Amino acid sequence: MDWQNQPTNILNCSLPLELISFEAVPKAQQVELKWATSFESNTAFFDVERSADGRHFDLLGTVPAAGFSQTLVEYTYVDDAPIKG
Repeated sequence: MDWQNQPTNILNCSLPLELISFEAVPKAQQVELKWATSFESNTAFFDVERSADGRHFDLLGTVPAAGFSQTLVEYTYVDDAPIKG
């Protein structure tokens, strides 16, 4: 048997928001991304990224966030050149 004594790091933290919905809606030659939060704490923005292979991502845009909120906040982003597939 080979026993190794290596330290284990456990990161116990939560996201600074509560995401309650996310959907992608095809519209003609676009895709509308829609999401909503019910709580945000010190959120500045959402980076919207896309990947054709699930490994390499490109930044499409940035959506400003509410920052601090304990109520429903809805966001949208329109991808004008979605990847076919």
